[in-house]
Amino acid sequence: KKVNTFGNQFVIRKLKATNGNAPIYARITANCKRCEISVKQKSSIDSWNNSKGCAKGKNPEVSLLNSFLEQIRGQITTFYETNTG
Repeated sequence: KKVNTFGNQFVIRKLKATNGNAPIYARITANCKRCEISVKQKSSIDSWNNSKGCAKGKNPEVSLLNSFLEQIRGQITTFYETNTG
């Protein structure tokens, strides 16, 4: 029996930061193979929660960003589930 593994998290690239804002990438791992895709959004390095993979804070801008990231996470997961079997 083959076991499929799947994981998906968001990370920032501090080395590519400009003015304290770093680009956000979706890191997708499936069956021990990993790839990273830019989500075309940036987050302040200071307000990024690495363990949760989202921005910290309650202001509307942060809430909008985190909502967007959750939508992306859902789309990636749905795509994986519908294309494996």
